[in-house]
Amino acid sequence: MRMLSIAVLAGGVTLRLCGPSSAPPGQPQHGGVVQASGNYFVELVPEPEGKVAAYVRDGTGGAPPPAQVELGAEVRPANGPPASVALVHDPDDDRYEGTLSGVPAGTHPVEVTLGIGPSESKAEFPAVALSVAPGIAAA
Repeated sequence: MRMLSIAVLAGGVTLRLCGPSSAPPGQPQHGGVVQASGNYFVELVPEPEGKVAAYVRDGTGGAPPPAQVELGAEVRPANGPPASVALVHDPDDDRYEGTLSGVPAGTHPVEVTLGIGPSESKAEFPAVALSVAPGIAAA
């Protein structure tokens, strides 16, 4: 959490933000790629061994209540059928995680579907570099 410190000095006012800094909404905070999805931003972060993490934030940087969120991804390799990835909330890291299966390593388009309450939106990631899950041969 950031705090705002206000100091009134002779001839002016000084404002200073205190605490951990964070990237502006819509900018990567975890080394991934960010796309808008409805009123939210999704940061998709590929990880080793076919794992994928996603962070969902609103325009103020807040996360929606996990109980209201349904998140999934579809990877679309150029040579092969699409592969769905269920993304499950990890409360320890306040993110959503899943593991790819049946997708070769490489750069692929990914579509993320975000459901929050009754509304659903999509985020298109045109090129995401994905690693190979254990037991999957690289293309």
